[in-house]
Amino acid sequence: APEVFGHDSLKASIETPAVTRTSLSVGDGVSSVLWSTGDAIDVYIDGASRASVFSLTQGADTREAVFTGEGHGNKYVAMYPSGMATGNSGAYLLVNLPYEQEYKEGGFANGLFPMAASGSSSNLQFYNLMSVLRLSVTGKQRVSRIVFRSASPSVTVSGPAYVNPEEHTLTMNGGRDSLVLKVGSVQLSETVPTDFYLVLPAQTYKDGFSVRVYCGDGYMDIFYAKDFTLERSRMHKADPFVYERESGLDMSNYLEGNGTEAEPFLIQSVADLIYVAEIVNASENLGSVNASEAYYKLVADLDLSMVCNAAKGKSWVPIGSEAHQFNGVFDGDEHRITGLYINSTDTRRKNFGLFGYVGSGKVSRLTVQGSVRSAGGCAAIIAGRLVEGTIEYCVASGNVIGAGGDAGIAADRAKESSLISHCVNRATISSEGIYAGGIVSVSQGDVLTCVNEGSVSGDSYVGGITGDLEGGNIFNCSNSGEIVATSNDAKISAGGIVGDHISGVIANGRNTGAVRGNSQGVGGIAAYLYFGAKLWNCVNRGPVSGAAYIGGIAGYLEADLDYVTQMVNCVNLGAVTASGGGVAGALCGENEDGGGEKYSAVVKQSYWLDDGSIGVSNAIGHGNGDTDYLFGLSGVQMKNEEEGGSLYESIRGTYSMILDALNAYAYDNRASFGQNRLQGWILNSEDGYPDLSGLEAQKPGEEQSHFSLSTSRVNLSSAGESEFLVEVTSSTPYDVEVPEWIIQTGTRSYEMDPYTTQHMFKALANNDESYRQGKIVFREQGLGEHGFRELTVTVKQMYARLGVGETELKFASDIDYGFLTITSTVDWQISANVNWCHPELTSGSGSASVVVKVDENTSSSIRSGVLTVSDKDGGRVSEVALVQSGRKTEEAPDWTKTPFLHQSVMMRFTATWCLWCPRMYRGVQKAQELYPGHIQHIAIHGPSSDLEWDQTPTLSAVYHNAGYPSGFVDGRVSIASAVEEVVGPMIAEAAQETEETYGTVSGADIVSHISGREVAVDVNAYLKKAGNYKIVILLLEDGIHNKQEDNIGYHEDFVHDGVARLSLTNVLGDQFSVSADNSVKKFSYTASVPAHMKMQNMRVFVYIFREFGSYPVIHSADYGNWFIDNCATVQVGKKLTLQLEGSGGGTGGGNEGISPGGDLDTDPYDPYDY
Repeated sequence: APEVFGHDSLKASIETPAVTRTSLSVGDGVSSVLWSTGDAIDVYIDGASRASVFSLTQGADTREAVFTGEGHGNKYVAMYPSGMATGNSGAYLLVNLPYEQEYKEGGFANGLFPMAASGSSSNLQFYNLMSVLRLSVTGKQRVSRIVFRSASPSVTVSGPAYVNPEEHTLTMNGGRDSLVLKVGSVQLSETVPTDFYLVLPAQTYKDGFSVRVYCGDGYMDIFYAKDFTLERSRMHKADPFVYERESGLDMSNYLEGNGTEAEPFLIQSVADLIYVAEIVNASENLGSVNASEAYYKLVADLDLSMVCNAAKGKSWVPIGSEAHQFNGVFDGDEHRITGLYINSTDTRRKNFGLFGYVGSGKVSRLTVQGSVRSAGGCAAIIAGRLVEGTIEYCVASGNVIGAGGDAGIAADRAKESSLISHCVNRATISSEGIYAGGIVSVSQGDVLTCVNEGSVSGDSYVGGITGDLEGGNIFNCSNSGEIVATSNDAKISAGGIVGDHISGVIANGRNTGAVRGNSQGVGGIAAYLYFGAKLWNCVNRGPVSGAAYIGGIAGYLEADLDYVTQMVNCVNLGAVTASGGGVAGALCGENEDGGGEKYSAVVKQSYWLDDGSIGVSNAIGHGNGDTDYLFGLSGVQMKNEEEGGSLYESIRGTYSMILDALNAYAYDNRASFGQNRLQGWILNSEDGYPDLSGLEAQKPGEEQSHFSLSTSRVNLSSAGESEFLVEVTSSTPYDVEVPEWIIQTGTRSYEMDPYTTQHMFKALANNDESYRQGKIVFREQGLGEHGFRELTVTVKQMYARLGVGETELKFASDIDYGFLTITSTVDWQISANVNWCHPELTSGSGSASVVVKVDENTSSSIRSGVLTVSDKDGGRVSEVALVQSGRKTEEAPDWTKTPFLHQSVMMRFTATWCLWCPRMYRGVQKAQELYPGHIQHIAIHGPSSDLEWDQTPTLSAVYHNAGYPSGFVDGRVSIASAVEEVVGPMIAEAAQETEETYGTVSGADIVSHISGREVAVDVNAYLKKAGNYKIVILLLEDGIHNKQEDNIGYHEDFVHDGVARLSLTNVLGDQFSVSADNSVKKFSYTASVPAHMKMQNMRVFVYIFREFGSYPVIHSADYGNWFIDNCATVQVGKKLTLQLEGSGGGTGGGNEGISPGGDLDTDPYDPYDY
């Protein structure tokens, strides 16, 4: 895998007290947010106006992570996610909040929840900047989109904003008063609410706000009609509501968006699509944009049957008319429109489809199913007429019936500048007049990479792709539908690809459908060619039949005064039949001779199956036009199993095998098509006969639009042989171009996904003194002036280097630990010039985070040293200053005279299957709010396959725990209720009673060290009174996501914090005594942490029991006169100093959680007119 590119590293954690996540994980109390794979932050170093991008390299799915990038300094200001900030003004970061948010089940998508940090060290603490609104919806429909809108236009929620990283605030600066949650298609449940989360600025919403929930057939509004403040880092819940819309239609007079390319108008319902038709056909202005020239985007599947159907006798009104053509851009976004119904009986009217007239506009990535009938003709599923615009990546299905000029994708005549590409027709086309085509009826423009699968019939001029091609080109197209011309006296009947072919080029054409006509001019590829028309590189596999001038490839090639009409490099495998003894040929029916006055037609370098199976043995039925290298081959010769004589002679030599001959022409003539290509030839896997390689697996339309890459950027180390993969998803052939310092070593396709290919690359070593960058280009193959898409991967390779993220490590006077961040592409070694410093690793390779331990400094003086990091050749050296404080006890508060900070222990016995356990947990959180900094929580899990602790039975027995949930405060007060309003005050009162009645005589400091999965813990217990004590040291794990039953059903994402996982002491306590007041007792323990526990989420938890003797104690356990006097906790790998009164409490590490906020009493109506 590619190494991360960059110079230096930063450690990023998210604000205490709970876990944080760049993608939300919702709990019923504090909701977690953890760093995730792919995260990146923008870092402004020493006030720079431009940011350096630092990417996550360690710590995915944890509260603390390491980000690596270029540059270091004395002051860091950081913003998550990368790319949201647009500049740095000094005191503020300028950011742009997105208008569209992506839905993610159970939370919100990565990169959606902004955070900021500032500091002078490489350890940055990130703070949440936004609030979260949680909507809970039940119903029968599928939700496609949710729109949030402030009641006051001056209260904006998307667009530009200022961030103050030091004060953790975000302030809007103009922008829009709305935003959209893109849901896609999520099925609601009638019993279990579905949750949707909107990330919103933390601010006061004057006069409230509204939320519109869109389903396919309309929408429903809820409204909060008074001032409300959404608080930073809080989750606010709206009242659950039921989507109760019955099938019906809301009228729409508003579209989200502004009609520009960056922010298109969003079509979210059938009502919206009707509105689009109305305003386009009236050429109305929406704001500063004319409706007929605007950008539109379909964001949901739509069913039109409610507004247009045969039962009601109501037809769809097409978008765009002859007077007001559609000249905008319509992006279907790969959605479907079904139920299209048009039945026009007026013979004076024509041009019917979803769109009426597409002028210079563009329609793309859309699937339409329906029934279109026009007595006046020119009927199609997508567009009644394409004038000079573009239709691409569209699919049509259903049926079309017209009086002539009818097709699946676009009817009527398409002009020279028009383009239809990557489309599929599956509709049945039945025309009572001339000009019928599967894709377009008449085209003067290009048709690229299209497929017809539907049957097409008409009077004459009938083709699988187009009925009449007038000067345009058809490249890479195929037909499998039946093509039928019904006229008994037509000169031009039917062709598998084209009926009438004038002057343009048909290349890489393939027909497998039956082609038949009742009169003259029938061909497997084209019926009639003249005026310099060309057929290149085509294959016919379907049967061809008619009265006269019948050909396996073409029916009739006409001589011309000015141009040469020709057929080259074609193969016919289909049967050819002429009724009544009419003229027929295996390749063409008539190859007309110019007679000295005209240019003769040309047929050359083409082949047919000559084994008696196709009904004819002659290449040409009639005519003395020019011919050259025409071969009838046997079955074994056609299958490339036997030589067929001198099939084709060129500058490459003489070829006797058919694949060699076909490919020789195809490849020798590729250059004449610019960047595009004639397709190569292969043997069909089913019958072994020749076929076009680029069309065999071609599936344009909805599948074709997935020409995509797995990544657009690769960062490499300087080392040679750096290997990496790029996945390409495409169903058309493509070429690959690479820089000279990159080698493609191989490819591999997935068995279950034939359109996804892994390309394996290797980069040569970069020995330069600077970075180098290049591009790998994947370019679709094809033909025509319009060209094909290309995708690029930017590859950046660093030069060989070794860097250290820190210039100085500072330590406390006692045993302490620090982290050294190494970013390297070479082998390295570490040495210290003092004997009191001990790096965990003294050598290694690549990037690493190394633990550095120092011994206790027993003197009162500061001591210093140097840690040297160098490569093994000694060419690159970095020095890190070591500074350790001396003992200065006179500066520290006297613990013997200062009260300890008291923290009570709420031990909660819980279970993941329990209905009431989350409610008791909310009670614990309520108690922590009532008595902040004085209550810590331990979760002791009962029967559960993944969370049960092996010490749970021991503790259950001693505490007489009879069920779940139950709790004990300081080992003395039993908590049996699970009603949070009762539990919270009860826990807080018990904690205060312990402190006020019995006093607090013990405290502790904690130092822990990580080495691999080994944890070493050193604890100093400070005892103000002589007596008997017990100490318990546990490892707790935070942020465990597990299913939990609650009043709203099972939740996989319930967050369990403070879960007991490992006991370093006896779980009932290691007893000890001190004989004098103001004593200090030292303890050291080690443990191996099992692999299934996340080290980054582990905390050391220490609590101390005190024996009271004759003191009155409220007993709830068999501890005699023992109860918990005090506790302390800190994240593993961190240090906690003795907590004295006034010094504050907390977990000593971790991230800011999203706490519960005020709930909203919302109403399911909308008093405002959108």
